[in-house]
Amino acid sequence: SQSYEGRGTLDNRVYFLTMGFLPRTEVSIRATVLPGESHIEGLKADGVDRMGSGRVLILEEKPARGDSSGFPRPLALPGLAIGMDDIKGTRRYHSFYLVATKTLAVGDGPVYGSVTAGYGFRTFRAGRYLLDGEFAGADIYLGKWAGFIVEYDSEKWSGGLRLFPAFPLTAQLALLNFDTLSGGVSWTHFF
Repeated sequence: SQSYEGRGTLDNRVYFLTMGFLPRTEVSIRATVLPGESHIEGLKADGVDRMGSGRVLILEEKPARGDSSGFPRPLALPGLAIGMDDIKGTRRYHSFYLVATKTLAVGDGPVYGSVTAGYGFRTFRAGRYLLDGEFAGADIYLGKWAGFIVEYDSEKWSGGLRLFPAFPLTAQLALLNFDTLSGGVSWTHFF
């Protein structure tokens, strides 16, 4: 993203809200603060890029027949979704993609993981494509308290650590391109 490319010169403030208020549908809004980039000539104010996104689950991941553990097994079908980021406007952070996710349990213990792979299409004209071609990622969770992440976002490899100190709080530390430290917190609320 532009915030990653401008590291060292931008203070990288990104705020977002994601809602899944309909079955199989997720809608997000995001504001990215662009310090020093005013959108109104002569006004000394930081620019803000606003973005709307949406995702629809086409195929829900199902456990293999006869499996009562609650975890999908290797022979089950993956989940499949289609999504678009930065739907209208400047399209600085645009993506139109198809993505599949497969969850795997490791034995009967608390360790489990998921593998995700997708493809970002250049279907719509945009100033920049965030997911442009192949992308993939993997999560490994160690019980209820921590998880490790590795991903390729069609440009760079990144890794990270997620901590779940107390629901609904999640903390994340990441190494973008394995050289730039990033972090954040999120709060989840079910209505």
